[in-house]
Amino acid sequence: MRHKGFVHIFGAAVACALAFLAGGAVHGEQYAVEVTADGVEIRGPAGPMAVYRRTVPEDVALTVDSGGFFHPFNTPAGTPVTGLRPEDHLYHRGVFFAWFEMLGDVPADFWGWGEHAPVEDRVIVSRAIPEVSASDTGASFTAENEWNAGGEVMVNERLSAHAWTEDGAHVLDLEYTVVPTQDITLPQRAFSGFCFRTRIDGGFQPFSPEGPVDRDLPSHVDPDSNWPPQPWYAYTIDIDGVDQPAGAAVVDHPDNPESLWHNQMAIGMLNPVIMALDDVELPAGEPFVLRYHAVTFDGEVPEDLLNRLAEDW
Repeated sequence: MRHKGFVHIFGAAVACALAFLAGGAVHGEQYAVEVTADGVEIRGPAGPMAVYRRTVPEDVALTVDSGGFFHPFNTPAGTPVTGLRPEDHLYHRGVFFAWFEMLGDVPADFWGWGEHAPVEDRVIVSRAIPEVSASDTGASFTAENEWNAGGEVMVNERLSAHAWTEDGAHVLDLEYTVVPTQDITLPQRAFSGFCFRTRIDGGFQPFSPEGPVDRDLPSHVDPDSNWPPQPWYAYTIDIDGVDQPAGAAVVDHPDNPESLWHNQMAIGMLNPVIMALDDVELPAGEPFVLRYHAVTFDGEVPEDLLNRLAEDW
């Protein structure tokens, strides 16, 4: 069954809850969502699918204090594919969305690198989970976040997320709406923005709609070295002790600004970069929308599914 947009009629069995400020759970026939002060847990027919982290787990020493990311994001077989606080980058955090250089009234880095803008006192704060639903065909929630710089709100963010299982894959349909409180420039850079950071304890093979990819790895300081625009890219990862490869994919929405991809296999990044071709301007008060599918799977790349997802939003 195809899923379009974020207003879904799940049939007569819809379970819905509003204003989840403190926590609660909703259950459908196949899917369930539980909201706590710390996160949003999504379960599907095969078990746990993903956790959206409103705050950084206490036992994880991230070098940023920002919530608003998914970890773990599992395959249908239960293999976690996301990486959290890997030794190579202590601020990488599963499936996340942030920029490392935002030039507004003050400069800000919400990604965590700290090379071009300050990281200190730059925090993405979860304010509410106002909508939650679950049914026999999927689960959804919305999250409201503030991007605070020096105690002032720089950006208001609303994430609309919908999760389902299809053709042996888990799909997260993610729509990020950001409304700056001030004029912001995103300078041309090679990476940052929406990122699927995978685990790296295995051998990688990248794929695109054209098949297996054989390209040089991009440079983090050279946007021109990024991979060319494609509707999607995917990795299979041969993980020790797992019978079949686990996989990750990101599908780019056709209405997003054209992106070059910083697909850095050495550190498990799938990263479509909207600022790789030029600066991006975000005027104060104007909603700016980006939409992606994040996908996990077991075994071979589900090319037919990814192509359908790229064509049918």
